[in-house]
Amino acid sequence: MFTQKTPLPYLSEELLLDILCRLPIKSLVRFRCVCTSWRSLLSNDLGFATRYKSRNPDTYGYFDPNTHNFVLIKYSDLKIKDIIIDNNNLHANVTVIGSIDGVVCYVRGNTQFVLWNPSTRDSYLVPCPNISEDLVNRSYFGFGFGGSFSIVRIIRINCDHHWMNGDPYCCTPQIEAECYNSITDNWTNIGKAPKKFLMCTDECGVVVGRTSYWCTYTWRASIISFSHDLRKFSELNGPGSGAENASLGWNLGEISGSLVAIVQNVDGGVGVWKMVDDDGGGSRLVWVKQVQVGPSDGLGKVVNCWRNGEFLVANIVGHSNGFVTKLSLYNPWTKNIRLFSDFLSKKGRIPEVFLYVESLISPRGYTHSTL
Repeated sequence: MFTQKTPLPYLSEELLLDILCRLPIKSLVRFRCVCTSWRSLLSNDLGFATRYKSRNPDTYGYFDPNTHNFVLIKYSDLKIKDIIIDNNNLHANVTVIGSIDGVVCYVRGNTQFVLWNPSTRDSYLVPCPNISEDLVNRSYFGFGFGGSFSIVRIIRINCDHHWMNGDPYCCTPQIEAECYNSITDNWTNIGKAPKKFLMCTDECGVVVGRTSYWCTYTWRASIISFSHDLRKFSELNGPGSGAENASLGWNLGEISGSLVAIVQNVDGGVGVWKMVDDDGGGSRLVWVKQVQVGPSDGLGKVVNCWRNGEFLVANIVGHSNGFVTKLSLYNPWTKNIRLFSDFLSKKGRIPEVFLYVESLISPRGYTHSTL
């Protein structure tokens, strides 16, 4: 027991950081009040956030459209860890664009963007985009970090059809993109976006590193990418060698920091292809098949592929209250299936479930690392 005459033991900075990284997020929320330097370290430092993330497992985030709550699900047993009520912001007309390092980006309707940290309950309402919602037929979204992870970027792609002589069968599509920058706190029009967004199957892009990706479906699936660093669009082909033949649908995901394409065939089989940097310099990107499942495995719809290679699978089944969606994680190598024990989606909807990492990062991004 310490007395007033007993000096407090000295803890090195390295040891102190190691202790803080082992504490639950709710303890760190309280420790932000210790002093200004601790608040800055815990809330805005990229180095500490990266270190904390490496020590703590991912959880799953889920927006419940029935209760308008944000639900955290533990990976270890797929049971509910926490229910976060935020009635001021969340309501039925919400689309979750993505989550990076504890910051969730979602949009209400088409123009009200919110950056939110569910762990701290801190949120920031982003200024409205420059292009009015009335002038847009359909929008696509992306979310990521740029500029050494110190800038939060939101990309909004706006598709509009201008009818020629009033003829709905003869139109000129206008596809423009605008980008939000958290440093300047405004939107900038970045010009034309690829016309293949007209055939885009994903409203919200998958972010891998500092790039967002969207899948389009033509005779052969192609992918649109947007670099949050360069603020530039590119196009690349999906996996070939017969992957496009007899395919029922495509999804994009991430495994170990690499982009993957999930191809679901009409026979019930699922193939996963990983994009690999063949020459180490980024000039030659090739698709390498990782695993083929089925068609005898009897999987439902593969919604996503997580970083460790597991499938997030949705099965719509009959229930006493009608059709509901059951979610499970499927390991294609061990054939192990784990059910989300506390989850049933009403009306057979496939819910928005995404990886979520608890952190204290400010919704508007990081400061420079001090570690």
